[in-house]
Amino acid sequence: MKNSITGLLEELGSEATFTVRLREIMQERGISQAKLAKELEEVGHPLHQSAISKILNPAKGQSRRSVSIDDALAFSRALKVPLPVLLIPSYAADVSKASGLLIQALELHKSIAKDQALLDDMLNQLCDLGRTNDQARSMIREAIQASEDASLNHGEKGDHVRANFFKKLRKAIDAGETNGE
Repeated sequence: MKNSITGLLEELGSEATFTVRLREIMQERGISQAKLAKELEEVGHPLHQSAISKILNPAKGQSRRSVSIDDALAFSRALKVPLPVLLIPSYAADVSKASGLLIQALELHKSIAKDQALLDDMLNQLCDLGRTNDQARSMIREAIQASEDASLNHGEKGDHVRANFFKKLRKAIDAGETNGE
């Protein structure tokens, strides 16, 4: 396996990559060479098990049996996988998936930061209301308690985040009460 773009480009579509991917897929699915030969016959491309063996595991001193385009397409149909799956190294798919997940994580982080700023603004507004209005302060405390109780009763994910928020809110309201009076 090569870990560079140049290495990947060299491996794309090569017979060596095809052979490795064919072997990997067969192992993942528990397909024997004999079973694959039967599947190939069913898709109209009979290929004896010994020919498959020469593709996968050539005997010492013998060269690997070449894979024609027709062979590759037949293997694709028999295994019910798109042809590119047999032509692209498995690590390339992992790199692609990792890139996608990283992009999603970065977008989520941006969203969370934006939400955190909104939450902080709301917290400040609640504190201001609690500082200037006893009735609002009492209502805010009741809402905090009800929200805490609901969270605990439902065992929601992110309980530690919610608990920290309630603690911060309760502290801000209490500080507002002592500062406002």
